[in-house]
Amino acid sequence: MEFVRGETDLFDYLNHMLKKRIMIIDGAMGTMIQVSRAATSVVPSNTARIGPSREQRQFDEAAFRGERFADYDRDIQGNNDVLSLTQPDAIREIHTQYLEAGADFVETNTFSGTTIAQADYGMEDLVHELNVEALMEGGVDVILVETIFDTLHAKAALLCRGRGLGGRPQAPVFVSGTIVDQSGRTLSGQTGEAFFTSIRHASLRGPAPTAPRDQQMKPFMGGTSRHSPRALLNLAGGCCGSTPDHIAAVAAAMEGMPPREWKPWEPRMMLSGLEHLCVDFATIGFVNIGERCNIAGSRKFKRLILNGDYAAAMDVARAQVEDGAQVIDINLDDGMLDGYKAMGKFLRIASTEPDIARVPFMVDSSKFEIVEYGLKNTQGKCIVNSISLKVGEEEFIRQARVVKRFGAAVVLMAFDEDGQAASEEDKIRICKRSYDLITGPKVGFPPEDIIFDPNILTIATGMDEHNRYAPGLYQLQSRASRRSARTSSPKGLDPDTDDDSMFRGQGAPRHVKGDVHDIGKKHPQLCRAPHAAAYVGLEHHSFQAWELRGKYPNRGYPGIFKDATVGAEAKKLFDEATEMLERAFTEGWLTAAGVVGMFPANSDGDDILVFPDEAAREAGAAADRLCGLRQQAEKETEDPYLCQSDFVAPVGSGVKDHVGGFAVAIFGAEAKCEEFLADHDDYSRILLQALADRLAEAFAEKLHQDMRRETWGYAPAEDLSPDDLLKCKYQGIRPAPGYPTQPDHTEKRTLWKLLGAEERAGIQADRVPRHVPPAAVSALVFADPGSQYFAVGNIDRDQVKDYAAPARDVGIGPASGI
Repeated sequence: MEFVRGETDLFDYLNHMLKKRIMIIDGAMGTMIQVSRAATSVVPSNTARIGPSREQRQFDEAAFRGERFADYDRDIQGNNDVLSLTQPDAIREIHTQYLEAGADFVETNTFSGTTIAQADYGMEDLVHELNVEALMEGGVDVILVETIFDTLHAKAALLCRGRGLGGRPQAPVFVSGTIVDQSGRTLSGQTGEAFFTSIRHASLRGPAPTAPRDQQMKPFMGGTSRHSPRALLNLAGGCCGSTPDHIAAVAAAMEGMPPREWKPWEPRMMLSGLEHLCVDFATIGFVNIGERCNIAGSRKFKRLILNGDYAAAMDVARAQVEDGAQVIDINLDDGMLDGYKAMGKFLRIASTEPDIARVPFMVDSSKFEIVEYGLKNTQGKCIVNSISLKVGEEEFIRQARVVKRFGAAVVLMAFDEDGQAASEEDKIRICKRSYDLITGPKVGFPPEDIIFDPNILTIATGMDEHNRYAPGLYQLQSRASRRSARTSSPKGLDPDTDDDSMFRGQGAPRHVKGDVHDIGKKHPQLCRAPHAAAYVGLEHHSFQAWELRGKYPNRGYPGIFKDATVGAEAKKLFDEATEMLERAFTEGWLTAAGVVGMFPANSDGDDILVFPDEAAREAGAAADRLCGLRQQAEKETEDPYLCQSDFVAPVGSGVKDHVGGFAVAIFGAEAKCEEFLADHDDYSRILLQALADRLAEAFAEKLHQDMRRETWGYAPAEDLSPDDLLKCKYQGIRPAPGYPTQPDHTEKRTLWKLLGAEERAGIQADRVPRHVPPAAVSALVFADPGSQYFAVGNIDRDQVKDYAAPARDVGIGPASGI
C-alpha cells in the first residue's frame, strides 16, 4: 500500500503497514546536530566514536542566532529547536540522512518546544511556532509525545492535543515512554504496564503504540533481535546517541521479521498507580478500597489534615496499603478546609511515596472542580467518586466527558434530579438512564470503566419498610450485572467507619500556618468606590410572624415528596408544619422583631473603626472597634491573606465608607414550647422550635435584601430568585461573629451594643454569649463587590497576643478579645 499525502487515509495506511512489517523510526537529532557538516566550528573529541568522524562539529552562537536573532539580548547556543528557524537547511539534511538510512518516520526538531524549556532562553513566545499548532499547520502526519519520563506530562500533552487546532482533523498519536534502568520502570516509578494503562484512553483506532527506549544500546539491540522473531514489535528506532548508521543497522535487522499482531484487548477495568491493577473478578474476586484517607470517615485523618500534618497523614495512607488496600479513596471535603488546594497537595505528596503511590487512587469529592484538579495531579489511572444525574443531564454529560478525557474510571451514583433512589426499580431506572447516557454517542464512555453505586441505605433500623434494603441491594447487583456485564459495583462494610461518616461536608477555604506579623503585607484591594448609605442610623422592625408568610417557593421541593422512601413522611411533615404556622398566626403565638443599622466606618489594620456620624469620623472619634482576625497560614498560591477589615476602606484614605449590621429574632416560641412540654407533646415542641429558627433565617434574608436594595441601596436593581439567594449570588456578604470569617463569639456583644439590640428589639445575650431568644440571627453587612466568605483557620499564640493587645481599645471600654 502506497502512501500519498492528501489522498491516502493515514489511519488505514498505518494500520495496514504496522500489521505487514516492523516500521522504522529515526534516531537522535541532538547527536546529528553536533556532527552536522553544516556546523561552523570543529571541537576535538575525546569520546567514543558516535558519528562519521572523531571530530565533533558544533554550531557557534552566531549560527544559532542566524539573521532572525542576530540582535537577541541573551545567549541561545544550545537551543537546538531554534536551528529549525535559523539553520533549516542543516536540519533538513539530517532528516534526509535518516530517510536514506531506511527510516519510515522522521521526528521534527521540537524536543524542547515547550514554554518550560524555552524559558531558559527567554523564547517562550516561539513555542507556537515550534510546537503542535505550527506542526499541524505544517502538515505533520503523526503527533509524537516523545521520550516520556513522567506519565503526568504525557497525560497533559494527550489531554491538550486536540485543543486550539482550529477544527482540523486529529492526527494519529504515538507515545514514546522511557524505561530508565534495568528495574523496568519510568523515572517517575511506573512499570511499563502501569504506564500504558495510564495513557491507554488516548489511543485512536487501537492502543497508542508505545516505544520503550533503552539508553544502553548494545543490550537494547540484542534484546530487540531476540524479541522480534516472537512478534513483539511494530516500531523500532533509535534514541539519544544514535545516528543514521544505527538506524540503517536496525532497519536491516528488522527486515523480514514478523510484526506484533494487533489484537483487540479484552474489555476489563484497568487501573494504575506505580503498578498495574486489572480488575478481573475471576482472579482477584474483590477489590479492597481503603477509606481511611477520607475526612468524613476518619477523625484521626481529619485532624491531621486540618492541622496541616500531611507527613503523618501519609502514614494513614501507607498503613492501608500495607494492610491490603488495592485502591485508596481520598476525600478532603470539609467546611474548614480549602478542599481544592488540599487535594492537589495531598496527591502530589502521596505520589512521591512509592509504598503509597503503587496503588491506584480514588479521587472523591462532592465538588467536581476538586475531582478535576485531583485528576490533574496524579499520573496513574484513577477512579472518580462520583458523578450522578442530580446535577441535571447536561452537567452530568459534561462531567462524564471530562472524566473520559483524563482516562479515569467512574462511580455512577443512583441519584437523579428528583433525589436519591430508594426502591429497587428506581435504582435500576436511574442506573440504566445514567449508563445509556454515558456510554451513548454524547460521551462514549467505556462500559468496563463504570462502577455503579446503587446507594447503600441504612439497615436494621427496626422499621418494617427498611427490611428489604439489604436483600434488595444484592438482587439489584445481580440484575445490573446481567444488564451491564462489563460494569462493577461497590460492596462491603467498613467496621471502623465513624458514626457520622456518611455525611459529607461542603468545602470552604482554610489555610495553614504562617507568621501573623508578615501576613498583613498581602491584603486584597477594594473592588469598588464605597456606596454611600441611603440612610445612616438604626431602624426597628416589629410585626407578627404572619407578615413573613408568602407563597411557599415549592418549585425545588416536589422531588422529595415523590421519593419512594421518605416522600410520604416529607409531605406529612410539610403539611403539619404549614398547619402549625397557620395556628401560630391565627392564635398569635409568635412575634418577630429586629434592628438594622448602617454606620460610618473605616478599617484600621485588622479592625474596623465605627463612628457615630461624619463629624466624629472627621475628628477621629470612633464609637467602637470591630476586631478582626486575619488568615495567617502559609498559602501555596498568591491569594491574599484575608480579614474582614479588607472590605472597608482604610482610615486616612479619604474614602467615606460604611459598615452595616442587623439582629433579628422570633419571640414567643419558648413559652408555647413550655406548654407543649407540660402536655408531653415533644413532637409539637420540636416542630415549633424548628419553625421559629426557619422564620428567623427568613427574616434575616429579607432584611439583608432590603438593605441591599433600599436602606443602604448599593444594589437597587437586584432581582434574584430564591435559588440565587440561597447560593449567595448577591453583592456583598453578611458574616456572623463566631463563624469562620470572625470566629470570636464575643464580637457579638460589640455588634449588639452598636445596634442597641436589647433596647430596640428586645434581643438579649447570655453569658456565652448566645442570643436570647435562641431563634435569632445577627451579622455584619459588607457591600464591597469583592468581599467573600473565608475561614480564618487555626489561631496560634502570637495572633492571640496581638488580638488581646491594649492598642485595640478605642478608649471607650474594653476591646473584644479572646
